[in-house]
Amino acid sequence: MINMADMLNLVTFDRIKEAAARIKDQVSPTPLLRLPHLDKFFKGAEVYVKPESFQPIGSFKIRGATNKILDLTAAGCTRGVITVSSGNHGQGVAYAAKKAGLRATVLMPEIASQLKADKARSYGAEVIISGQNNNEAEVRALEIMKREGYSFVHAYNDPLVIAGQGTIGLEIMEEAPDMAAIVCPIGGGGLISGIALAVKSLNPQTAVYGVEPALVPRFAASFEAGKPLTLYPDKLSIADGTRTMTAKELNYRMIKTYVDHLVNVEEDMIKDALRLMTFEAKLIMETSSAMTFAAALNGKVPLERGKKICFILSGGNISYETLKQLLN
Repeated sequence: MINMADMLNLVTFDRIKEAAARIKDQVSPTPLLRLPHLDKFFKGAEVYVKPESFQPIGSFKIRGATNKILDLTAAGCTRGVITVSSGNHGQGVAYAAKKAGLRATVLMPEIASQLKADKARSYGAEVIISGQNNNEAEVRALEIMKREGYSFVHAYNDPLVIAGQGTIGLEIMEEAPDMAAIVCPIGGGGLISGIALAVKSLNPQTAVYGVEPALVPRFAASFEAGKPLTLYPDKLSIADGTRTMTAKELNYRMIKTYVDHLVNVEEDMIKDALRLMTFEAKLIMETSSAMTFAAALNGKVPLERGKKICFILSGGNISYETLKQLLN
């Protein structure tokens, strides 16, 4: 078992550069879109969007999953991989495993999006619905892993997965080294951990903001408590990609080290931002992605005329029915 100090030592900027080289033949960089027609909504700041919805699976999760699975296959993994996911990570594992010729099993909780479960199946994974949340699904996944001899691909608590997600930050800063701020949604914390590490390694002056749903601000609550927490919200956020209950220690430490500010947004803010940005940005996005715009639109992220700000559009896997309901 790798201890926490060793895990932290495995998440370095060099590992992100290694991940970029490893995944380049399977995961294409996404464009850094300059959308000047959005500037007026953000006090004249120069708006950029990093649309991970353009990935083959419609989400950034393909990066970390591919990096991890390519490393596993290089190490001789042949039995298969297993994971727990509320949606997009399961698709990433299914897609990467299929490319590598490996069997993939995805455990999803009962609250998972049906669209995302169906998409994981379409990439060849066996999808098992188990438990009311990710924590309960993980218990069963670990049992199956031990019985079948599979390798576990954690959604965010893994140095190789974090390094894969960090390639997003590398791409942004290579194209716009003077980026003033980056705003990123937070679920389990793997995405922002990798991005923030890459960004701060290349330009410590670039501010990194993490956005959580007010219903389950797991990292903000953890920092206040001085230790990683598990939260049990009374209601589920519409930001279904952020329905992780537990702040794992690796992500807790990385966010504490590299992220400048954590903010949270209310459900109505997310809905309003989704409506506005769907029509104004002309981009399909998940509710989790809309959180970043919601934070800036509601004064939770400082905006300055002429300064570059990049919003991480983490995914676009939203069903027609959900989008129609939220746009009405």
